[in-house]
Amino acid sequence: RLYFVGEFCMAFILSLFKLGGVFFSAKLIGYFSSTTIEEFEWNKALIYILAIIGVFILTHIVRYMRETVNEKVRQTVAWRSELYALSYIAKHSSAYLKEQKAGVIAQRIKALGDNMWKQSLYFARAFSCFWLIIIPIYYIGMKNILFMFVVIVFGIISAVFSFIVSKKST
Repeated sequence: RLYFVGEFCMAFILSLFKLGGVFFSAKLIGYFSSTTIEEFEWNKALIYILAIIGVFILTHIVRYMRETVNEKVRQTVAWRSELYALSYIAKHSSAYLKEQKAGVIAQRIKALGDNMWKQSLYFARAFSCFWLIIIPIYYIGMKNILFMFVVIVFGIISAVFSFIVSKKST
């Protein structure tokens, strides 16, 4: 549970950093395009440039932390699921174990650990993508509510279309 909360929080922070980078880049471009050479102040431009660099550095720090945590969780999930599988197999009769090949059993146990990790990662990443959708839609809604609804409707239509096309192609 703590992993999913951490993944969700890190995804939220990364989403904010992505928006922060876009925001400060837009401010810098706006400043360059609206200022004449005589009115130009390096201090103001430098603040925007430093903010963009800071967001870039913080984004990579959070991504590194996220991947480090993901690797630790992967190892823990695989280890726990493999231990569970081994304890389950140990409860079987010796006649059953004689019939089965040891390599097949070991391969299934290893695959179980990897699959458990993949499923938990897919769930966490899908759940964390929530922020990648909600924050930009909220920001768009603050600027223009009608455009926000257009984006939502277009997003739903494109998601349904993508789902239908992917089902027909498989």
